[in-house]
Amino acid sequence: VKSMISDALVLSPSMDLSTVKESLMDLSNLRDALKDDVVNLKNIIKLLVRTTNKHCKAINRIIERINRRSEGKIDHFKSTSMKEIEKLRGEYDRKIIEITDQASSLIQNLSQEKVRLESEKKRLTIYLDRCTTEISAARERGEPEEEERWKDELEKCRMELSEIDRRLEEIDRRITDVEPSRDLEISRLKSEYNSRVEEIMSGLKEIEATRDAQIRMYQQSLSSLEDLTAKVIAQINRLIELRNAAIEELNEMGLPQTRRKVTLVHLPFYLVCCRQDLKRRYVTFVPSIASSLSGVTRLKSVLRSFKVKIFFQEFSLPITGLINRFVDLIEENPIFEEKIINACCRINILKVKDLRDEVSRGLVELKDEGWLTDDEYELFHRRLREISA
Repeated sequence: VKSMISDALVLSPSMDLSTVKESLMDLSNLRDALKDDVVNLKNIIKLLVRTTNKHCKAINRIIERINRRSEGKIDHFKSTSMKEIEKLRGEYDRKIIEITDQASSLIQNLSQEKVRLESEKKRLTIYLDRCTTEISAARERGEPEEEERWKDELEKCRMELSEIDRRLEEIDRRITDVEPSRDLEISRLKSEYNSRVEEIMSGLKEIEATRDAQIRMYQQSLSSLEDLTAKVIAQINRLIELRNAAIEELNEMGLPQTRRKVTLVHLPFYLVCCRQDLKRRYVTFVPSIASSLSGVTRLKSVLRSFKVKIFFQEFSLPITGLINRFVDLIEENPIFEEKIINACCRINILKVKDLRDEVSRGLVELKDEGWLTDDEYELFHRRLREISA
């Protein structure tokens, strides 16, 4: 403001230019710092990924070395143990062949004995028939001695046949028992052979178990490292998102500058202070368009002084919100309130002559349009003269 305005109060900004510039510089520095943080965090992610990949490759190389070393041990063990297993297999093969040959030889001997006994049984059967015939012939000839002799031969033949039957049954039983015994012994030898082979190969299982345990340990380390890296990267990305959001908020705080030349804009409004006892209440009248008094319903009997605002239409709702915020500042800051009161007392529309004349003319217009009776007009007019006296 280059010259004094007699009928208005000009409010100076609550912040001076240097403070505004300092605040803008702080915000600019903050935005630059946030951008630097974003760049640094992205570089940290790259470094973290690169370092993790390096460690993962090192762990994979260790796993490969373990596999190669274990394969060498396994090959050496197999080459050594196979000779022992082959020797053991030959030993048990000879035992199985020996048992098989013994069983076959026994069956053959028993079969030969069976054939001999069956031949003897056939001979005795024929001789038995002869003895029966001779006994009958001797009885017919009346030769008791001869008959008795053939009876003795008959009894002897029967005893020999009974013994042969017994021996044949025993041979059949022995032949029947030879094969199961042979198979059982062969099965026992095979099981013993497998147990000894498994005992020999237990060293191979130990080598493989040691290899698998070492590989599993390094694989778990690899998985833990990758999971930890993923979690850290997720947290860093979250920090990047928060900083980008803060940068976006800072960018949205400003307005695009469309003018090169700065223009000073005056925003006039009226402030009314109503006091009852020690309490004050403030009402603002922003730049508005007044409705025609002749076109509205006369409600003067129920209106209060602050209800007059319903006959005004604001130019801009954002401007109205800004001015209403001014009232909030007065009520929140007692020092600022006292400053405003002192300043407004100097330009009170009821104490400044030019403004008081306009109020007087306004009262006349209200009376002419029927909003004030003659008595009410005289009351307000007298009160106005008392204030100006």
